[in-house]
Amino acid sequence: RSYPNPPLDPAPDGRLDGASVRSACEASLRRLNTDRIDLMQIHWPDRYVPAFGMTTFHHDQKREGDVPIYETAEALKTLIDEGKIRYIGLSNESTLGVCEWVKACEELGIADKLATIQNSYSLLDRRFDSELAEACDYYNIGLLPWSVLAGGLLSGK
Repeated sequence: RSYPNPPLDPAPDGRLDGASVRSACEASLRRLNTDRIDLMQIHWPDRYVPAFGMTTFHHDQKREGDVPIYETAEALKTLIDEGKIRYIGLSNESTLGVCEWVKACEELGIADKLATIQNSYSLLDRRFDSELAEACDYYNIGLLPWSVLAGGLLSGK
């Protein structure tokens, strides 16, 4: 292991409610053996979004009990205020999600802390280039692309 303390038992459930966000942050701080995280990246939205190359939104896959974006943003604001994180990053997010995040962060006074989005982007996956790129440009949210080799397809191997 690369960290001094054992992992949490039981492991966090991966949801984005306030307690889970705090728990994930505290665990990361322990593993990294630091007192501050420069960029806390939210790995997946708490709600259903098409994933892993899916391009169609399926209404029947929506689930009940999604954690509201505002609740997650509020938990992150608390961690920012405590000096535990500096900036917020989104990941695998849609244009609607970005706009809802911006709205929540503006209401909480931390819109300047919403810094990045990490979505799939490659020569074969250009979904970001549509309205999502426009929204991120407008709100000054930088792209951190993942799967730039399209899961290895563009590697030539």
